Amino acid sequence: KAKIESKTYHFAIVDEAQEADEYVVTKSIKPMLAFNNGTIALTGTATRNKSYFYKMIQFNKRRDINKKRGQRQSHFEYDWRTAAKYNENYGRFISKEKVRIGEDSDEFRMSYLNHWMLEKGMFVTEDRLGRLYDPSMPLVPEWWRTPIIMGIDVARSNDSTVATAVWVDWDHPDGLGFFEHRVLNWLELHDTDWESQYFKIVDFVRNYEVMRVGIDAQGVGGAVAERLALLLPDIEVLSISSDAKAQNERWV
Repeated sequence: KAKIESKTYHFAIVDEAQEADEYVVTKSIKPMLAFNNGTIALTGTATRNKSYFYKMIQFNKRRDINKKRGQRQSHFEYDWRTAAKYNENYGRFISKEKVRIGEDSDEFRMSYLNHWMLEKGMFVTEDRLGRLYDPSMPLVPEWWRTPIIMGIDVARSNDSTVATAVWVDWDHPDGLGFFEHRVLNWLELHDTDWESQYFKIVDFVRNYEVMRVGIDAQGVGGAVAERLALLLPDIEVLSISSDAKAQNERWV
């Protein structure tokens, strides 16, 4: 495994930054610029998922909007049209790609137009999520009036374990049999050992009239479901697969 720490630099460039690991950049690369107050440049292309590269693009765009007079520009962005002005071969290649994959294809838009196709790589985009929630509704720390359901996504490596309490309007299903539902509260556990997580989850569950708990069975999720079933004997605890086939069956 390559070791990239222990050096001191004035300037660092990360190519294909859309694939760069955020932890590696912030933990190993950027500290090597500290002694010289150095600069880091990220170059890459758009993809379907948010990454450190995407976050820095948004940060630099906001920085440029609010920059003071005389402050240097932080974000630079060029699509295929700029490249074609200076390289005829590039322009000819793009002409063939337009025919082969189409200008409206995801591949063309991401690689040559710098369009981030986040809606294709995420369950819900940030913009859509913003339209779905009502900021006037506070979190509900307790609920006993009606039974609710709860979902638990178990942490993998550096992720967080997240438990979501969901209110359901059981009395008014729509014409297709679906029920209106709303998030009451979340519990996020990060950097917490498993033994402590179990009991924090149980304490969270006991704040509600929970009818059923669904747990993502991928990774260690199956073992977590078995343990919580023992700790919550009065509640139905389900181990739910989240592989592509199972998710497709749930949504189709």
